[in-house]
Amino acid sequence: MSESTWHQPTAVAPLRGNERFAGIEGSVVDFWRFAMPDLRMNNVRGYFAEYLVSRALGVEQLRVEWDDYDVLWKGVKIEVKSSGYLQAWAQQGPSAIVFSGLRRKAQGENWALADEATYKADVYVFAWHTTQEPDKYDALDVDAWAFHVLAREQLEQLNVGSLTLSRLEAIGTRTVYSGLADAVAAAAAFESAVPLGLPLPARWDRGALEEVGFEGFARFSELKTSSAPSVPGIYIVLRESELVPEITESTTSTAHAPFSLELLRASWVDGASVVYIGKAENIRSRLLQYARRGSNHGGGRSIWQLADQDELIVAWVPTPGESAGAVEIRYRAAFTREHGRWPFANRKN
Repeated sequence: MSESTWHQPTAVAPLRGNERFAGIEGSVVDFWRFAMPDLRMNNVRGYFAEYLVSRALGVEQLRVEWDDYDVLWKGVKIEVKSSGYLQAWAQQGPSAIVFSGLRRKAQGENWALADEATYKADVYVFAWHTTQEPDKYDALDVDAWAFHVLAREQLEQLNVGSLTLSRLEAIGTRTVYSGLADAVAAAAAFESAVPLGLPLPARWDRGALEEVGFEGFARFSELKTSSAPSVPGIYIVLRESELVPEITESTTSTAHAPFSLELLRASWVDGASVVYIGKAENIRSRLLQYARRGSNHGGGRSIWQLADQDELIVAWVPTPGESAGAVEIRYRAAFTREHGRWPFANRKN
């Protein structure tokens, strides 16, 4: 077929909804109500997930059907995958959360497809509606959505065409809508699609952390007299002994119940000095809160079940001009890339 036989679509102004049809009594918004009345519908839920990502990133461009990606942000191509436990039809129980179609054939000239399916975007956002009880479903509550964000390189290492939620939870960091922009920015930096801020360490040990600007390296008992700054940044807990630690059944935290020995032993990362990576809007106050084992600092509390917890040291680095949350996500992603899992004490429950 010659190129002259292809008809290119002409540009049209976006519809507002109040336009009236010619020949029938009705408006465009009437059609929208007819076709998309329920955000649980699979295709509509996908559109809405793309809308949420666009709004989080401040992208004004409207979605384009059949593009190789769903959202374009600062030159970063973003693919959005959506799912949900509840559907628009009768169910015996909640649906399994699975994200498929991660590899697709790229479109060439005149929409010709490539021979091989690949990962075509720079960043992948996995979005799912978390409500599992039909009478509690609120289609307009954005806080009911949760997200995971991965860089293309992470998917290439996994070499999969689909991902279950449990697999995502094991390799990535769940975020809520308010943290979505930071998570996308961190994944984009991980993929080197946008410039990096705080560089990643060459290794996960004290020397490499010092090379990229970490300081302090104080025991928790020394934090009250340390020079930790009252600025945003990230902090890392290190265990410098190369011996496998003794993990106790009880915890020295007075605010949280202990984890099971089975869980903590399975979480230990052999050969890694770093046992926790955290973020702070105020490094000094956050670390002092962490050191008070009766406080509400829930993240990283697994360290209080290490028998040699008094030998652990904490290092920190400010993150001026860059979100501490984005740096934290990027650091955890890089650690996972090297060790195949999060640091020992990083978890969501």
